[in-house]
Amino acid sequence: MSEERHIVAKNVAWNTFGSIFYLACQWLLSVAVVRFSSEADSYVNAGVLSLAMSITGVFFIVALFNVKNFQVTASESEFSDGDFVFHRFLSCTLAFVLCAAFTLCMGYDGYTVLSVIAYMLLKAIEGVIDVYHGAAQTVWRLDIAGKSFVMRGVALVVSFCAVLILGGPLPLAIVAMGASSLILALVYDFPSISRLKGIKIRFDRDRIVSLTKICLPMVCYGICSNSLFPIAKLLLEVHHGEEMLGYYASVSSIAMLVQALVSFVFSPLINLFDAAVKKNDKSTFYKLLFKLVALLVGITLAALLASWLLGEPALTLVFGESIRQHAHLLYPTIIISCLTAFVWLLGMLLVVLRRILLLCIGSVVGLLISTVLSFILIPSSDYLGTNLAVIIGFAVMSVFYIISLFGCPLGEAADSNITENTNG
Repeated sequence: MSEERHIVAKNVAWNTFGSIFYLACQWLLSVAVVRFSSEADSYVNAGVLSLAMSITGVFFIVALFNVKNFQVTASESEFSDGDFVFHRFLSCTLAFVLCAAFTLCMGYDGYTVLSVIAYMLLKAIEGVIDVYHGAAQTVWRLDIAGKSFVMRGVALVVSFCAVLILGGPLPLAIVAMGASSLILALVYDFPSISRLKGIKIRFDRDRIVSLTKICLPMVCYGICSNSLFPIAKLLLEVHHGEEMLGYYASVSSIAMLVQALVSFVFSPLINLFDAAVKKNDKSTFYKLLFKLVALLVGITLAALLASWLLGEPALTLVFGESIRQHAHLLYPTIIISCLTAFVWLLGMLLVVLRRILLLCIGSVVGLLISTVLSFILIPSSDYLGTNLAVIIGFAVMSVFYIISLFGCPLGEAADSNITENTNG
């Protein structure tokens, strides 16, 4: 048991450190775009970058196809690593095409269009790397993923800043990030994990179709749950301009680090929940769940306290004096961030329990409520309306998932496995 705990702790540590380092580097992009763009373009570029992140965030769900939780808990007899990798190539290509088409249809100026498409290319590369990391997780080798995140994080910041410092435009800086990420994947991630798992990429039509059918409801969940915040920010930009979105994005980017911290700790533990379900071990399942919820509450309170003590001076130090009047946005965006992490945890468990339909229904209801509130509140109440719409949407989703989770017997879930998805 002590050996198992050591392996779990090592994987959690590597995944958490590497992922947070990578996310911190991504957050530094929002600082760098303000600091290294020309004074006239600083917050405009920040708004465009935030818009690109928001739009591609939705299509990134299509790229991932929300397969990873299923991948980690699926048996080798159901699908091979090669099946998951080939499926990811297809889903990333589809996501890129859809994102490009959407962006062109929205009527943005050429500078914004190029920025969004370039950022989607970066996300597609990340999506392919992610499926390899999922294969590594099945054999508890997330140290590979952690090291990859560190190397790619440094490469992103260096390449992005170098282009901006040399006077290059934002789209070119984003393309440079994609190129550096792809090079590292080809040199490190793909060969390391392929040797470890013996991955052989292949096209098996029946398995690809079956995997798509099983995971399609999870894509619906992913798109809906990840669209609440981007839709609200998109409406904020439409009604109040790119500069206001730039301020909001700059502040909320710090709060999103809290969500990431929680998610990166939770992610490797899906293996433990899956093992408990297969053994019908309710005690272990719920003890672990309550510990993670307590951890989330503690992190939320600590983040709010840190914001009260250090938020304004820290933001001013990082972004400059102009951000001071917007520092109060840290509090609601931290709450949004932690609610997002809570929804992610509950959603992960419903995937383990194979209650995919409930997962999908809850996300649709939450998104509908948030979107309606966004259209009602944001035009007349900028930041307040944005925060209220997102918080209420996630709160409704959380309640629905709690009811679904505690109404689902573990033994029944373990017995049904994936058959309810393929036959029902």
